Amino acid sequence: MEETITIRLPSLLANRLREENTSPATVIVQALEEWLARRPTRSEPERTWAALAATDLLEPLGVEWEDLLADDPLPSRAQVREALRDVPPLSPLIIAEREQGIR
Repeated sequence: MEETITIRLPSLLANRLREENTSPATVIVQALEEWLARRPTRSEPERTWAALAATDLLEPLGVEWEDLLADDPLPSRAQVREALRDVPPLSPLIIAEREQGIR
């Protein structure tokens, strides 16, 4: 796929290109390729987030999320088991609630 663009060159630049016997399109494409090569490449997730952010459909998270998203290490399986030691399995609770008509 190609894009067509129109550029107004100052007379001095246009004359220099004529002297060099070079087409403006060739110089512009080469300059853009060099410029893009110097720019850092964004990863797929970065490009995805940028595209989503441009839609204005995303809202920044509030301060209430800061603790939840902190860089604290996740608890180990043993720590989770210990924390849930006195909690009955979820399935019997759901069945009991349904039997009582609670949804």
